Amino acid sequence: MIKIVIVDDHSAFRQGLHLMLGELSSEIEIYEMESGTQFIEELEFISPNLVFMDIRMPGISGIEAANIALKMRPELRIIILTMFGEEKYLKEARDVGVKGFLIKPPSLFQLKEAFARVMDDEVYFPSELKTYLK
Repeated sequence: MIKIVIVDDHSAFRQGLHLMLGELSSEIEIYEMESGTQFIEELEFISPNLVFMDIRMPGISGIEAANIALKMRPELRIIILTMFGEEKYLKEARDVGVKGFLIKPPSLFQLKEAFARVMDDEVYFPSELKTYLK
């Protein structure tokens, strides 16, 4: 069973992503959290394999939450999901060790590709943002 956590302060987005992820496999258990703070507090109790994390949320940002989480559990795979495809965010995410980056709303194809690559211990960054990573 693959445990996935969706961390986003917008409940409608969490619910939509939950439905999309449910299409990928019957071997997925999905948790939803509304903040990076909540995620960090519950991380040790749920032991997820994969996290989809928004950047801008009340309290600590998704980048800060990813940084803390990866110090606690270095094997954790995190994909940033954001409306902000700016170079600054992409580099910050990569520097803390996230495995992927998606622009909201992702297509089902992008979601499947990011999920497959990251679960295979690869990275996923959209082609339109790869110029920032040079």
